[in-house]
Amino acid sequence: DTPPTVASIAPSGVNLTGDSQSIVITGTNFKTGATAKAVGANGSVVNATTTTINSITQITAVFNGTNFTAQSYDIKVVNAGGLSGELANGLTASAAPTWTTSAGNLATFYSDLSSSTTIAAADSDGDSLTYAIAGGSALYGGLSLNTSTGAITGNPNPDVTSNTTNSFDATASDGVSTISRTFN
Repeated sequence: DTPPTVASIAPSGVNLTGDSQSIVITGTNFKTGATAKAVGANGSVVNATTTTINSITQITAVFNGTNFTAQSYDIKVVNAGGLSGELANGLTASAAPTWTTSAGNLATFYSDLSSSTTIAAADSDGDSLTYAIAGGSALYGGLSLNTSTGAITGNPNPDVTSNTTNSFDATASDGVSTISRTFN
């Protein structure tokens, strides 16, 4: 019998919530009855709540996020006969960021005057955050978002000739979890 191999997983992270989170495991020699588990750097084991063998090269494993602690995990697949394979440090468990900037109005920008404001989120794990404007949203012309700091800066262009509200959705991500919020 040939042991399974684990080549990759997607996504490569889970957040520490009670949500069921599916991980697609790609490799070789997956057999009927195989199970998946995550083995933490500290030796803790989180068994998948369900393991579905999609094919000899793909498994979908469902994990409950509350069973994890913030750390790296190996993903291990064990065939029914006991042979196993794993992907070292393939999975990262992390708490989702939280917004520290309230939704709604951020600032007033005036034509022909450079201004700035900042959107901010925090990550309890201390992970670096990346900010973005969500798909389908846009900042008013002439304004830009610094993806590292959350600073929105610039000079409105075209000039604003009357009171104008620009609503947009922004995201903050720690590389594992992404949160969104609507601002104007």
